[in-house]
Amino acid sequence: CPADESNVDPIPWRADCSYTKADIKKYSRIADRVAKENKVHFVDLFSKLIKSNYIKKLDDGIHPNSKGHEEIFEIVKDCLIKNKIL
Repeated sequence: CPADESNVDPIPWRADCSYTKADIKKYSRIADRVAKENKVHFVDLFSKLIKSNYIKKLDDGIHPNSKGHEEIFEIVKDCLIKNKIL
């Protein structure tokens, strides 16, 4: 999921660390590459959620609230159906 950098750059409980969209996007690309190398499905939540009003779906700047979890569920469900896993 993308982060609301205004709340987590830096992280309130650890001033020497941050969650940034750039870092999350980088890790998402790495996870996608590793998934392809291992022939497993990867659901790119970052790319899908960044297009939505994701900040309203975050509880503390990084963790999804109930609306965020609902959207993640729909994205994952659609992927499972598309790939005939469900």
